[in-house]
Amino acid sequence: MKKLLIFISLLSISIGYSQEIEVGFQSSFPSYGPSVKFNLGEQSKGQVIIGSFGTVSSISGRYIKSLSSSNDLGGVVFDPYVYGPLGSWTYDYDLLGIKDTSFGYGAGVGVDSSLLHFISENLNLGIEIGLGGVDLEYYDIDLLSFGLGIHFRL
Repeated sequence: MKKLLIFISLLSISIGYSQEIEVGFQSSFPSYGPSVKFNLGEQSKGQVIIGSFGTVSSISGRYIKSLSSSNDLGGVVFDPYVYGPLGSWTYDYDLLGIKDTSFGYGAGVGVDSSLLHFISENLNLGIEIGLGGVDLEYYDIDLLSFGLGIHFRL
């Protein structure tokens, strides 16, 4: 419930601040969950992810910087970007009484595409690869991750 309240609060702040909001789902191992993206400028976006699904839960933010203008390849538009996430990750295993929370960080590259525009012009698919680290006491994560995000532009 606490994560839902944080998510709704951040969504409200984002809507008040940005001219363009995208809501959706972001997966990037080891956590997955609802996401909100908002414009910070012409080439910059912020993203809030509530990783409520997966082995490890998280609340994280990302700065996303576009690398260039859109590339049109055969009618599909691709927008490459770099990103840097920061957040708090929690490993909670009730059976053994283990609960551990730690700061996490990372960096990566990705591309937003119009591959799903046949469903709606406002639906975008993002694919990414990154490096990250979280130093939990019982579950250390230093990895190369692959991610997928689906967002609807409001």
